[in-house]
Amino acid sequence: LRMRMNNQLKRVPNVHRPKPSYKLCTMLEYYNLLPGVYPQKWVGGEPFVCEEIAYGTMTLSANDNEVVSVVHPYLYIFTPEILEFTVEFDKGSSGAVGWFSLQDKGEDIEFSNTFTSVLSNSLILNIAERTVFGPNEILEQNMRIDHNESTTKVVCRRSGSPTQREFSIEVGDNAKVAATMVDKHTTTNGCRVLPMIQFSGKVTVSAIKYATDELCTGSKNAYNFESE
Repeated sequence: LRMRMNNQLKRVPNVHRPKPSYKLCTMLEYYNLLPGVYPQKWVGGEPFVCEEIAYGTMTLSANDNEVVSVVHPYLYIFTPEILEFTVEFDKGSSGAVGWFSLQDKGEDIEFSNTFTSVLSNSLILNIAERTVFGPNEILEQNMRIDHNESTTKVVCRRSGSPTQREFSIEVGDNAKVAATMVDKHTTTNGCRVLPMIQFSGKVTVSAIKYATDELCTGSKNAYNFESE
């Protein structure tokens, strides 16, 4: 925390962060210190600007006419898993948001998907299409949103056990859309369901809640993205 206070524009290397544990994270959560010790870490294949505008709140900005896709990887040694996050698309900004099933292949993350169809073991809201694509079918269409007229605020949550997790997406006064999916890093292919945002323009990410009671104590199959 002292390192971050001394230089807020520079990330503290992971090696200087304590390994998350239930006792540590529940204490940090009680004093609202989790965002300081374990800040958001969105990664993707395209360049984008990530700026912390307030404690625990970040903006992600794409270059002009660029579409950027990012996920929040689960680095069991360095960060707890995300239980809930809120994304607000600026007026005129579009893209997709939700829970994306990704297999760790030890490579850089690259997206070619435009999220305009059903994806296995994923739950995605396409902002422009006003459609929620579930793991097996379209779950909701013609949602009451208009990204050209106003900002679009989306809340994504998950709950339940790894083999039967409920993932949900909530947008404004629209009804919650949910799906049950498998999310288990101990499977042979190491497949996980991760928070995902695809955007043009700018989005603001806030209200991150970590699954402190589900902290991994170490797994060979956990994601192995390059650490800082």
